[in-house]
Amino acid sequence: MRSVPDHGLVSIVMPCFNAEKHIARSVRSVLCQTYQNFELLIVDNNSSDRSSYIINNLATQDSRIKVFHCSDP
Repeated sequence: MRSVPDHGLVSIVMPCFNAEKHIARSVRSVLCQTYQNFELLIVDNNSSDRSSYIINNLATQDSRIKVFHCSDP
């Protein structure tokens, strides 16, 4: 595998709303990228399914994942 130069921290924003069927796979796809100097910011827009539980669990497994929960005003 070719070495990739470090060009600084990259922020990736992933919105989420009732995505329990696909969110874990989407997050794993980002985590498997060659470039590793990133933070994954997941914004849960008040999901009513298990999305929040899934992303919180994934965040405990990788410190690059930051979770933000929106709520109704």
